[in-house]
Amino acid sequence: MKDAPAFDLYAERWTHGTRHMSKIERCDYLDLLCYQWTEEGLPASIDAIAKIIGYKKGAQIPIAVLEKFPLCEDGRRRNARLETIRADQRERIQKRRRGAEETNRKRWGERVASDNGSDPADGVADESPPPTTYRGRSPLRGFQSKTPTPSARGAEPSGEPQEPDAIPLADLQRRLGAIFGRRQSTQWDAKEIKALRQIAKTVSEPDLQRLEWYYKLQIPKDSDIRRRSLATLLNNFNGELDRSRKFKEPSHY
Repeated sequence: MKDAPAFDLYAERWTHGTRHMSKIERCDYLDLLCYQWTEEGLPASIDAIAKIIGYKKGAQIPIAVLEKFPLCEDGRRRNARLETIRADQRERIQKRRRGAEETNRKRWGERVASDNGSDPADGVADESPPPTTYRGRSPLRGFQSKTPTPSARGAEPSGEPQEPDAIPLADLQRRLGAIFGRRQSTQWDAKEIKALRQIAKTVSEPDLQRLEWYYKLQIPKDSDIRRRSLATLLNNFNGELDRSRKFKEPSHY
């Protein structure tokens, strides 16, 4: 597996372990730790290590630094403490991933499987359509959808109520969260999940596209009455949907 781009540096352990070193030695030591982290080890050749930290010959490497990287059985040099940190970090990452997968399976597995025609008991569901994604963080400007959506001016989506279409619950969650720049990895609280399930029974694809179009418009603050958070949108969804149906964008926006 690919390691994280950063490793844990424990300040107390570092200061106590390098107190006997000079500033140059500490700098060399940290350079080699970073190289070991990204390359999973140092070369066995002392001259090769010297080039990594800017020396011409291996003899120039301080003894206090070189002794921190003993030769391992595979022919590479490593700091043992850094490899312990690597193993601990990998275990934490895997544990978080397994926890997230289990949470998602319990929360969405049965519903998503049902929506896609699979047996909920087998725990396998077809992949949902890719979520609508946006560029930019603000929910009020700069959104550009990768899926076809009505333009902000001219071809507005129809304001007529439509019969509900089947929208997978997980897809609905992603698209509503994307309106407010919420990451897919961010967990929703219980109240948001409850509100989402209630609106999922009636919301249709045209309704959702209409709402996405409405929330990507650039509207002056003094006349912008759109909801500012996902929770308030969910709790006032039908009213906000009615606003989006009635809204006509002035030409001067």
